[in-house]
Amino acid sequence: MNQLDLSMPEARQSGMDAALEHAGDDWKHEAYTFLIGFAKANPLFCGEQVSDAHIAAGLLQPPDLRAWGGLYVRAQHEGVIKRLDNDGWSKRRASPCPRYRSLVAA
Repeated sequence: MNQLDLSMPEARQSGMDAALEHAGDDWKHEAYTFLIGFAKANPLFCGEQVSDAHIAAGLLQPPDLRAWGGLYVRAQHEGVIKRLDNDGWSKRRASPCPRYRSLVAA
């Protein structure tokens, strides 16, 4: 494994942490509550669907949408969602993206 392979997860985590920090405490709390509500209503989803629904609802957005990544990590640690696979599809990047299975869906 070369140095690039070792640094990529660290760089991703660092970027996610920075975006989440700049989003502010009010946004973090409100967006996480929104994510939990979305997971309760949707047994299977990709992350972009959550942020798109959040945007469509006219709610405050973070300076960088990558801030959502930290919320998905938290939701996984707290047993709200589980990463299923990488078979979602990002409209923003036209590439595969993570799909999540809700552990709290009704």
